[in-house]
Amino acid sequence: MILSKLMGKLKNRSDFFRSVSVLVTGTAFAQMLMLLSLPVLTRLYSPAEFNILAIYISFLGVISIAACLGFDMAVSMPEKEEDAINILSLSIFFVCIVSLIVVIALYLLNEQFFIDNGLGSLLPFLWMLPVGVLLSGTYSAIQFYAVREKAFSDISKTRMTQSVVTISTQVGLGSFGITPFGLLFGQMLNGGSGVFYLWNKVINKKHLLMISFQNMKKMFVEYRRFPQFTAFEMLTNSAGIQIPIIIIASLAAGPEAGFLLLAMRVMQAPMGLIGGAIGQVYLSNAPNENRNNNLAPFTEDVIRGLLKIGVGPIIFAGIIAPVAFSIVFGAEWERAGILVAWMTPWFVFQFLASPISMAMHVKNLQKLMLLITCSGLLLRVGVLLYASKFSIDELSEYYAISGGIFYCFCLLIFSSCAGLTFTRLLSSFWKSGKYIIGWVLLGILMKFISSFFLQV
Repeated sequence: MILSKLMGKLKNRSDFFRSVSVLVTGTAFAQMLMLLSLPVLTRLYSPAEFNILAIYISFLGVISIAACLGFDMAVSMPEKEEDAINILSLSIFFVCIVSLIVVIALYLLNEQFFIDNGLGSLLPFLWMLPVGVLLSGTYSAIQFYAVREKAFSDISKTRMTQSVVTISTQVGLGSFGITPFGLLFGQMLNGGSGVFYLWNKVINKKHLLMISFQNMKKMFVEYRRFPQFTAFEMLTNSAGIQIPIIIIASLAAGPEAGFLLLAMRVMQAPMGLIGGAIGQVYLSNAPNENRNNNLAPFTEDVIRGLLKIGVGPIIFAGIIAPVAFSIVFGAEWERAGILVAWMTPWFVFQFLASPISMAMHVKNLQKLMLLITCSGLLLRVGVLLYASKFSIDELSEYYAISGGIFYCFCLLIFSSCAGLTFTRLLSSFWKSGKYIIGWVLLGILMKFISSFFLQV
């Protein structure tokens, strides 16, 4: 009901929420399948095996996010089709180069390096890193081109395909005891399972004939700000999330990174369902809204929509997680539920800030965006390294707190750069309060009931 009201409110904004609804369909299916599979996966794979997956995902996330050197983000910017297809070609070219560099780096690195840093469990699966980078980077580039073409239905189908391929692989191999290989192999396939389908849908022979070395060189020069600033911004942003997980896996006793991974996957479900879809459609509409001097009210409407339909469920999950996790995922996963509660403020602010972060690229504020993400990396890594001197057992809690602080400042900066005043932002929070309070009260009630029956 809330989503339908929001769609009605924005119905005149270039079919914004019609596009969102198409993307949400595919994302909802993918997230639902992921959530339904987690209780099965947590019984097929141990926290220690999830710990290995967390390390793999962290390395893959840091490398693959910037494998296109930021040119994937630039695909939707040009007005001419010829320019866009040549930027796409640049993106895929650099993905191949980066994947090759990863192969060489892994060949040259001594295995003792991983063992000495507490990451020896990843050694048998290092070959999956360059393959994962190639698949994820290529899909990212083609997906942004599909966003430009407004092929939201095709993007939705690829998300459903990725989910089915990943989960079926992980559950299937896990059922035969092929662990932890099945967990990591399924994750590696996730990035590339939709590449060929999406390529065939949005790229044709006419597009390929537009590609030339001279045009690629021209686009490289014209959009050089993306590899200069956007690539480093995406790299530092991902590193700010993933490097602390590697540090925690290296320093903390037990499978702490595995607990973090499960906590983050559960919390990211509502974010992936609504926030991710809105972020992509925001990117496809924001350049035109900016040209019409309408970016500020457009951004305000988006934030209000996010507050109404997503923040409440995130807080609800944070309240009931400490009790619910041991019931749903098994007694050995109780620690993950506790971490969800600690991470709730982080994911609330990230859910609100991430979709509108595209305004920074529309406003050509790549330098400021790079500064913000560098600050986030230094904040979170610095907090962890400082905390490790005093309490290794609470590193994850410090990581959660630093993430909440960082994304709170991101929300303030992104909305301000989009032209939204602090007063209007506070007004959006105030007007959406009634939707959030209901979820909070429901969460408290559910936690009380669950605790009561557990005690009985």
